[in-house]
Amino acid sequence: MLTPDRDVRPFQDVLIELGARLGLPAFVREDGSPRYPGGYPDYMTNHERKPGIGPLAGWRGADGKDAGKGAPNPDQLDRYVRNGCFWHFELPPEQHYFKHANQAYLETATRMGFLDKPEPVILQLYVEPLQKFRLAAARARRGGAARRQRPRWRPTSTPASGIRRWRRRGWT
Repeated sequence: MLTPDRDVRPFQDVLIELGARLGLPAFVREDGSPRYPGGYPDYMTNHERKPGIGPLAGWRGADGKDAGKGAPNPDQLDRYVRNGCFWHFELPPEQHYFKHANQAYLETATRMGFLDKPEPVILQLYVEPLQKFRLAAARARRGGAARRQRPRWRPTSTPASGIRRWRRRGWT
């Protein structure tokens, strides 16, 4: 973290202090004292959205040897600074492809806290709400689009129409 060279405070520090002053549960302890008195660096090191899972994945655990999941590590930010503000985790070659259904990757992602369960991620190609919208625009359903709105909705109710419009405008 860089220290400002003038009389200002980092935006994140102000938000964290504001949360504590307002008494928001995520920013105060049971006794009412601020949960992150050190500001944003304290938040980055000690905040956990779930037990063992915080904003930073590298050097977790009391000794800094855990990856992804682990207890807050007071030395974590210093380790990031020493490593050029980066942390790297190498996946084995068998986990590089088809991550949505690759059981080895799903287990690693669960162990690191990216997923709750090592179950395949279903990619939904047919979206029911979008189809209902299309049918309403085409007036194929009861209670569909008003007559004056149909010409506007029909061409924009498919993803391909948006891509065609995008290319026509030259935004490639």
